[in-house]
Amino acid sequence: MCYYFTLLCYFGLKLSLKFSLKFRRAFMSGLCRLTVIWHFGHKHPLTTLRTKHTLLNCSFKHLHWLPVDMHIKFKIATLTYKILSAGQPTYLHHLLQQYIPLRSIRSASQQLLHIPPLRTNFSRRAFRHAAPTLWNEIPLTIRESGTLNTFKTHLKSHLFNNY
Repeated sequence: MCYYFTLLCYFGLKLSLKFSLKFRRAFMSGLCRLTVIWHFGHKHPLTTLRTKHTLLNCSFKHLHWLPVDMHIKFKIATLTYKILSAGQPTYLHHLLQQYIPLRSIRSASQQLLHIPPLRTNFSRRAFRHAAPTLWNEIPLTIRESGTLNTFKTHLKSHLFNNY
């Protein structure tokens, strides 16, 4: 078991009495343990160890969960795979376009997506721009996965290795 995760649970139990009633109920019910741990890390930053990974990051790795920003990338990439392999959902299918170079170059066989130009910094978060950008960053071996479950497994491993 991860030492930091054990330490986090110890501090969480010890300091849970200091939380408001809402946090105590959530902690005791067992439904929102991760939420309580997340709030614990933000409410009590001095109790976390000052190492490369905080207690919260260690608990994510111990539970084999991706951090929030990586989980968002995972969901976007999974949705992009579904769109490209099955064409579903149809309302998002027209937002993605294959990258077709003007000349014959090696990247023509990489199954890349065209990234539309940006007008504002805010549009960087739009699906039309975020999905192709993220898709092009994924290695070709993962993008060429045969099934959705294989894609998810390899993508999650890839995101964990890069975390």
